[in-house]
Amino acid sequence: MKPIKLTMQAFGPYVQKQEVDFTLFENKGLFLISGDTGSGKTTIFDAIVYALYGELSGDIRKPEMLRSKYANPNLDTYVELEFLLHDERYLIRRSPEYMRAKKTGTGLTKHPSSVEFTDFKHAKVLTKVNEVRQAMNDLIGLDMKQFKQVAILAQGEFLKLLLASTQERTKIFRELFQTSDYSRLQEMIHEKAKQAIAKTDQAQEQLQLAIDALEELSEEEKESVELIEQWLKTKTSALATLQQKEKELTKQSANLFQQKGLLTQQAARYQTFVQATKQKEELMPKLVENEKNLELLEKQKPEIEQLIYGQKKLVEQLDQFKQVQQVQAKQKRAQMNFEQIQNACQKGEAQIQEGKIQLEVQAKQLQQWQDLEAKIEKNKAQVEKVEKLKQLQSKQAAQLEKQKKEQATFIEYNQQALQAQNDYTNANQLFLAGQAGLLAQDLQDHQPCPVCGSLDHPHPASFNDQTPKEEEVRKLETIRSKKEKQATNQSVICAKLAQEIEYLDQDIISLQQQLGNLDIEQVLKEQKELFAQNQQKQQLTKLHQQNQTKLEQAQKVLKDKQEQLSQAKLEVHALLERVETLKKTIDIQDEQQARHKLAQDQKVCAEYEKLYQQTKAENEKLKANDAQIEGVLKTFEKKPEDIQPLLAAMNAQIATMETDRENVSKEIIHLNGVIKTNRTLFERIEEQMKELPKMHDEAQNLKLLSDTLNGSLTGQAKINLETYVQIAFFEQIIRRANTRLFMMSGGQYELLRANEQGGNSKVGLGLDIKDYYNNSTRSVRSLSGGEQFMASLCLALGLSEEIQLEAGGVSLETLFVDEGFGTLDEECLSKAISALSMLADSRLVGIISHVESLMNRIDNQIVVSKDPVTGSHARIQTA
Repeated sequence: MKPIKLTMQAFGPYVQKQEVDFTLFENKGLFLISGDTGSGKTTIFDAIVYALYGELSGDIRKPEMLRSKYANPNLDTYVELEFLLHDERYLIRRSPEYMRAKKTGTGLTKHPSSVEFTDFKHAKVLTKVNEVRQAMNDLIGLDMKQFKQVAILAQGEFLKLLLASTQERTKIFRELFQTSDYSRLQEMIHEKAKQAIAKTDQAQEQLQLAIDALEELSEEEKESVELIEQWLKTKTSALATLQQKEKELTKQSANLFQQKGLLTQQAARYQTFVQATKQKEELMPKLVENEKNLELLEKQKPEIEQLIYGQKKLVEQLDQFKQVQQVQAKQKRAQMNFEQIQNACQKGEAQIQEGKIQLEVQAKQLQQWQDLEAKIEKNKAQVEKVEKLKQLQSKQAAQLEKQKKEQATFIEYNQQALQAQNDYTNANQLFLAGQAGLLAQDLQDHQPCPVCGSLDHPHPASFNDQTPKEEEVRKLETIRSKKEKQATNQSVICAKLAQEIEYLDQDIISLQQQLGNLDIEQVLKEQKELFAQNQQKQQLTKLHQQNQTKLEQAQKVLKDKQEQLSQAKLEVHALLERVETLKKTIDIQDEQQARHKLAQDQKVCAEYEKLYQQTKAENEKLKANDAQIEGVLKTFEKKPEDIQPLLAAMNAQIATMETDRENVSKEIIHLNGVIKTNRTLFERIEEQMKELPKMHDEAQNLKLLSDTLNGSLTGQAKINLETYVQIAFFEQIIRRANTRLFMMSGGQYELLRANEQGGNSKVGLGLDIKDYYNNSTRSVRSLSGGEQFMASLCLALGLSEEIQLEAGGVSLETLFVDEGFGTLDEECLSKAISALSMLADSRLVGIISHVESLMNRIDNQIVVSKDPVTGSHARIQTA
């Protein structure tokens, strides 16, 4: 990748549009980027990196910090890079996200980031960030970090690489050559070895736990698998013997239970006969007495039926009596309702008469306020004029105060403008006089004057060293114009205020004439009085309307009540006639006596019915029981024999047999559980004893592999796999670096990979220096500052080439070297420039430095200057 042209605008310290044309350096690829500290030298490389990757070369700078703080709000921030790659031309333009002042109004607005990449060969334009990032990585073959390592050599970075320890260099190479996979492999094998050892130890512990868990075995029997197996066979045989004994006892017990069943049936039959005989003897007397009671109750039945008929008649009479009472109560309520309505009608008539009188009084009061609205309108017009006059007078006072301040400001601005005019006039006169003196220095006798053409010069103007420069005069002229414009603008503001005050005076005079000799205080007092009268009128009008509505409602209510009164009177007469009619059909004189007699008769009938039903039900039950008992006794031809003694002896024999069987069963359950537990443990023990040797061998092999990969073998160098791989890259870097270092040092120095004996520390990436002048090898830290710079520069160049080769032969035809040359003496500086010049035969090589001796040695330069007002500027200087 070779840059053709870099364009920056409002980027970092560069405010105005800056173009850096790198094609001007093609004849000689070595160039210098010079300028004061902080002027923006490294920003040129930042702009290239940002254009390609959308990121910056420095770790502390972020894309959102790129916009120049000096930029005008209308000026866009962007970077544009045109470059060649494999003889094909490409163009990329990027703009970061930043906050800028709004073009209209006040405040800030966010300007979004954007990118546009043009591929001229394929006539393709990409504008999406991800697409452009992928295109850059595909074209250049390097990501942003790799590009930084290859394209720019910063003094601090490549000196760090020279003086780094093996551990520090391991971290640097891991990032550059992506060797972290080897480190992860080391860690993975180490973890697997650790897990295998732990697994083996755990298996050994589990084996011992299984042996300890064996039940009812002696310690001698637990010592070998064969003894455990023999114990299982012996106990299994004993279990079979017990199981056979349990079967025999179960069979004998079943025979005894069968015999017991037959005896139990016979005993139950005997008990049935005895119980039936006893029940028969107890039942017969009860049955005879029940039949006598039932016959007596049947004789009383006609008398009870006559009593029930009388009850029905008495209930009918009581119902009619109750109906009379209900009608009488209703008649009383109707009479009370009639009287209430009558009273309400009388009150309503009185209220209506009172409302009519009140309405007449209110109507007379409202008649007195007929002309109130006209008075209010007249007063309102007068008050509005008074209020407007006050507002105009207040505004006039404020404007007069403002006029006073603005006139003071105008006087100040006018004095500044006069002073600026005086400063400019004096400086301009001095400048013009100085120009005459400058021309007079070159006048020669008998040669024409360039101003007047005279050949004689009797009184030439003298030259004054205090003559101001043209730039200073122009600056004073700019200040004069600015101050004059400021004073003019302030004069316009004052004139405008005076005109506004004059208009306010005219309006105030006009209103005062309209008001004439009117008493303002009296007008405002009259406004309050009219307002109070109007409030009273509105309240009285509202009250009059409410009273009118109430009167109409009261008249309507009275009419309804009079109609209700007529209905209530008719209802009272109708209920009185109904009471007299019902009394004629009733024979009862005393309701309480009638109800007492009814209750007694009902009690007698209920007791009779209850006793009759109970007696009848008991008779049926006794007959049914007698028939059942007779049925049971008919099943016996003769009295059965009592066999209870035989049954008791049989139960005792069965109990003894069951006890023996249960004891055998418990022994079987216990022995069977022990055998099952021990057999499971035996199978586990047998399997683990077979697997343990294999697990132990695997753990040892993984441990050996882990120690080898992680450089932990006893008596061996502490070189792990990742370091071993990095050594290959390191030796290639050293070989490439030595081709330049040998030449730059005049054949004195050569870099060597150190042969370290680090004890417990990691080794393999140490670096020594071979000094051919005294045939010694020593640490690179023993080199002087200038020698360290040469060695680190060569090492960094070798690293850059190795990264390009590792990235697939990337062609990067540009290299920047940032600072560090100030530590070199003249001879070393010449050798370093010579080496970089040789490198510049095939690529562009830019040195970023402010060292003055470099400015004298290198013809092609990008000179960066900074201005506190207009920002930084870059110009190209060639031979």
